[in-house]
Amino acid sequence: STASVTAKPRVALLEWCDPIMGCGYWLPELVKLAGGEAMHCPPPGGATPTISFQSLIESKPDVVVFALCGFNLKRAAREIVNSWGMHKLEKLMNDGVSGGRKRVFVVDGNYLVNRSGPRLIESAEALAEAIHPALLGHFGHFGTDLMSTMDDILRMMKIGNESESYKIRLKSFEEKSDADQNNSKEKLLLPSTKPQEAVSMQLKYLQNGNLVNAFAVNSKANQMRWCSPDRFAAVLKSHGDFCRLLSEPAKIGEIKETSGRIATVRVILAEQGDLPLVELLWTMVAEVPDRDNKMVWRTEKVGPAH
Repeated sequence: STASVTAKPRVALLEWCDPIMGCGYWLPELVKLAGGEAMHCPPPGGATPTISFQSLIESKPDVVVFALCGFNLKRAAREIVNSWGMHKLEKLMNDGVSGGRKRVFVVDGNYLVNRSGPRLIESAEALAEAIHPALLGHFGHFGTDLMSTMDDILRMMKIGNESESYKIRLKSFEEKSDADQNNSKEKLLLPSTKPQEAVSMQLKYLQNGNLVNAFAVNSKANQMRWCSPDRFAAVLKSHGDFCRLLSEPAKIGEIKETSGRIATVRVILAEQGDLPLVELLWTMVAEVPDRDNKMVWRTEKVGPAH
């Protein structure tokens, strides 16, 4: 029928993996321009939503594109495997994509997707390659350090290669976070002695509604993934467990320092009424701020404690 011929492929463009985030802001329009129908997205211009793994599987997209904020291909694939485990990833690739596992792609989110600007042309080209099999490689993105299938990038990780070839491109401009550019905000003070002190300070900022400073307690890499304090706040408010951090007191639990510069801190939200007990795990890294020689602890990742 005409409808089956003209139907646009349904595309799950995912900006993050734990929690799983669909696509928001300008990205659904970008998918449309590339000839696809964006799934798991808000109305035009809306904030990026979070979804469950089960919802993703049951929606059976034709194409899945991972564009993790701030990450290149290898780092994105590693983060997905570490967060999901191979069993969960294989379930998506084998059972959750109507187009089959060859239609699961990873793109360099940092270069192609996470910032609006002149690169949107390249972004649309890369998405068009992923969405339409006849265009795969047509614009020169597929098979480079900008875009690969999940299968190929996992294979390259095993043999120690990040990509088979490189697409020639200009060096990226260095961009500062919104927190650095906002000179009117109070100066952020970070503890430098123990990781749990940084976690306690971030929790205090969250409970006080100071989301700009809470965002700034994140590591440099984590700030790049979130992109801005506004986006950081939107995700916190939309996630069932994380939103409780904005209004409930949290207790610091077990602390483990796995090396001199990496530590984990367990955070506990007590059972309250119908709300269950929740345990979250802060992964902390020690960094040296740009304008200071003093090493401080910063939040690299927060997820469920297993």
